[in-house]
Amino acid sequence: MDPPSSGAAVGLTSNPTHGTCHKCAAPLGRGNRATARCPRCGLTYHTTDCGQRYANTGLDKKVSLEDCPKCTKLCLCANGPVLCHAGRLKFRRKAGNVDVGRGVGTAAGTAAAAAAA
Repeated sequence: MDPPSSGAAVGLTSNPTHGTCHKCAAPLGRGNRATARCPRCGLTYHTTDCGQRYANTGLDKKVSLEDCPKCTKLCLCANGPVLCHAGRLKFRRKAGNVDVGRGVGTAAGTAAAAAAA
């Protein structure tokens, strides 16, 4: 699967210090992880492969981690293959508040777990 090229990294705000990462839900501004805020949708996220989410789907070498995962439709919440915190919560609600996705590395695995619950 080749991800769309949207140029979402253009105009990024580097290193926002407030909020949480869209992918892993960790607070931003702690530690030395690089962070960004998308100028298009306002999403804040780490520009690293936090939680190995891209590596688990095989996209770690194919996409730029600087690009907004939501605008490039890579996140589960945007019907993409990369598991994000928001997408995991969505499946968790659908599955009747069962903790779906913990330990599951891909969006497909999370969807299968939600369907089984």
